[in-house]
Amino acid sequence: MDDTLAVKRVRETVESGGGFEVQLAEIGALAAYRGGNWTPLVERFFRPDRPTMVKLARTLTFASTSQDRDRSVLDALGRAVAHRPFTRELIPAGTGDGTALDLLFASAQWRATVYAKGRSGMLVRRPSEAAVFSYLVEELRCGNIAVASAEDFGDWTRMLLPWEGAQSPASSTAPDLPTALPRPAARVTPRPVPLACSFSAG
Repeated sequence: MDDTLAVKRVRETVESGGGFEVQLAEIGALAAYRGGNWTPLVERFFRPDRPTMVKLARTLTFASTSQDRDRSVLDALGRAVAHRPFTRELIPAGTGDGTALDLLFASAQWRATVYAKGRSGMLVRRPSEAAVFSYLVEELRCGNIAVASAEDFGDWTRMLLPWEGAQSPASSTAPDLPTALPRPAARVTPRPVPLACSFSAG
């Protein structure tokens, strides 16, 4: 077999597998996985649901409910949705006003996957979308992000009973307490309150 025929067959084999870019991406994902980073493998499972996820992100209104009203995930979501029509592999990591997009909410593994190697200030578009939607789902589950005007995944901070409402006149209608009550403990040590959820997006 001469060199020309060999190159042709190699090219045909690569093209049948999706092309050079797809093959290189899969090789990179497997290499990262062998190094203990599974995040490059997420994008292929996210791909079939991408149109639905993007449509939901464009339709629903989200709000941060965390104590510090952190919007870093929502800002990254807006960036991902804004770049949805583009087909180029890399997108700028900055926001519209020129500031850098805050991706500190993502794990070190995710950041190693979404930032383009050798291209400072650029993100790999598809893996970055998978990362943002993974964290959006987790933040919705934890209650740190809410869907406006929704019961499920709604803003739990607006569902709490106000303190004035908690001080109801129930005491006037409550039955008489027994005269002999147990003696209270001299000191009560409060136990730490566990977090609402344990973050596990990666």
